[in-house]
Amino acid sequence: MTETYTGDIIVGKLPQAHESGQIQLLQLPDDFGWLRHFEAHNIAQFFSELLDVLRQGLETGDWTGISEVIENWKATAEIEASPELREAIAVGAEQLAKDDAIPWSKLQKELGL
Repeated sequence: MTETYTGDIIVGKLPQAHESGQIQLLQLPDDFGWLRHFEAHNIAQFFSELLDVLRQGLETGDWTGISEVIENWKATAEIEASPELREAIAVGAEQLAKDDAIPWSKLQKELGL
């Protein structure tokens, strides 16, 4: 059985020898509602990547990676939400695996790009 996003995120910290553990339940803003299209392990991966880029921002002062991570995951959520997009991607991947795809250079010529 897979777990899906329900609107709340549980954040936990296991206790160290000298402290007690902590668990918090966070309600995400509506802007992050697109996370509902992912299973629990994907949501954990999103937050891991987001925390990594936040750490990088603290170290370098460059915060541009944050929006990139969020936008990439939102785009993936859009694909996950659409059976048609998922099917088209699966067909494309199958064509690539069979080496039955049109090379980009040929397509550029055909389209006059």
